[in-house]
Amino acid sequence: MIRLGSEVITVTDHGGHVTVGLADGSTATVSVVVGADGAHSRLRALVEPGAASVYTGTSGFHGLAAIADLPSLSPFQPAVPAAQGPGCVGADAELASR
Repeated sequence: MIRLGSEVITVTDHGGHVTVGLADGSTATVSVVVGADGAHSRLRALVEPGAASVYTGTSGFHGLAAIADLPSLSPFQPAVPAAQGPGCVGADAELASR
């Protein structure tokens, strides 16, 4: 189950599963909860009160640009890498297939 744009207000661990309570009054019982809400995660505070985020030495930068506005990446034009830099192994699927 993937539920985007939902505000989690409770998380109850039952051992083999978790019940998540949402602000709209609904609940979901799942085996794993992934909070993709950033460094200042509200979900982290519900799951582990008092836990602090820890910088891991990596950073991510995201942006959008029209392909036409980017400089030539020949011979990879018009594909754009999705990850660059030391230790990165990911790349745009179109780039990887060339």
